[in-house]
Amino acid sequence: MNNVSSGKIKFPEDNLDAWLAWQETISPKGIDLNLTRVKKVFDRLKFKKPKHLITVAGTNGKGSSVAIFESLMLAENIQIASYTSPHMHKYNERIKINGEPVNDECIVKAFKEIEKNRYDEKLTFFEYGTLAALVIISRAKVDIAILEVGLGGRLDAVNIVESDGCIITNISKDHSDWLGDEIEMIAKEKAGVMREGKPVVFGSSSIPLSIAKEAKKKQAILITQNNHFTHNSIDSNQWNWHGVTKNRSNLLKPILKGSHQLENAAAVLALMDALPDLLVPSRASINSAMKSIKLSGRIDFRKYLEKSWLFDVAHNLDSAFKLNKTITEFGYNKCIAVVSILADKDIEGIIKIIATKVDHWILVDLDVGRAIKAKKFQQLISRYSCKKITIGGSPEESMQYANSVSKPEDLIVITGSFYTVAPCLVWIESRVN
Repeated sequence: MNNVSSGKIKFPEDNLDAWLAWQETISPKGIDLNLTRVKKVFDRLKFKKPKHLITVAGTNGKGSSVAIFESLMLAENIQIASYTSPHMHKYNERIKINGEPVNDECIVKAFKEIEKNRYDEKLTFFEYGTLAALVIISRAKVDIAILEVGLGGRLDAVNIVESDGCIITNISKDHSDWLGDEIEMIAKEKAGVMREGKPVVFGSSSIPLSIAKEAKKKQAILITQNNHFTHNSIDSNQWNWHGVTKNRSNLLKPILKGSHQLENAAAVLALMDALPDLLVPSRASINSAMKSIKLSGRIDFRKYLEKSWLFDVAHNLDSAFKLNKTITEFGYNKCIAVVSILADKDIEGIIKIIATKVDHWILVDLDVGRAIKAKKFQQLISRYSCKKITIGGSPEESMQYANSVSKPEDLIVITGSFYTVAPCLVWIESRVN
């Protein structure tokens, strides 16, 4: 059997899982915000940029924005590649060509090419994956690539490429250990994806001062809500969008749940309006795309045994507010929350936001080092909620328990982390499909 080796490490060369496990061992740091190392390897790979390359930064809504952009391009029969993280079920989901995850062979081939050009650079897991996505995109012969920034912007591995335009969805507190506690400080880091003379759409209606300052400093073309584009809801099914050069009326709303998805869709259309040689799709194409968006685990509504199940990876204050607002849009008898949160998040803040909606807490005891322990989580919740709290066990056991104590008119909300939502989605999908 052929083997790839680095130092003392050897493993089967065509085994994707082995490659991924090995990548975790290269760098002594899980996160290392420094572009020097990854840029050296990137330069050796001789990346071939597609006609348009887009980056999406921000705190929340990045994955939704990528999925909306991707669906719009596919409706127009435009070849598109996308890169997002983290994945929900399989690593392959991070890299898609025309909406379909690439296969193991494609990813391993990219890994091999990176390894030939890595030399002694100690890449992090995310940096290695980002380079792999760029290698695959470079060889894919697509018209457009859209890349989701992982953490921050200025020093994120995605920022090694020169984009033709970007979206910054919104700014709120998250990853404070890396980006700081102040909104303006976080916004400045996110603004690092801006490029001179290129359009940058800020999706939220509330724009931090540092976004405007950095756009002026970098001489980027800043496009903002209300100043350059607007949107409004007509009814529960339709909405209007108005841009700088184009308008679209009586559009179908995104299939993604949550009123905030209109903000994401409006920002995507605004960037398309601003990019040269890229037209805003027709009303028919937009409506087709809005019905075809695929994104698991983000305000993701499912029906099972006549019960309503809402999956959302909300893990910071802004996403918790959006989830809380979405819950109010549902008619239900009781709200049962299946939840676990990573210990480095603002757990008490998230609890306070959703506690007004939850009638029964079921705590998932995650087998993840970063997750808060169920007993401690129970103590924190009891400070802000007098409702029943049950430690459900594993994700599968917690879902089974939620199913046993719920009734058809109840709403079961699964939230707090990708680590919580992903296995719970597996549980329900194995029964529905």
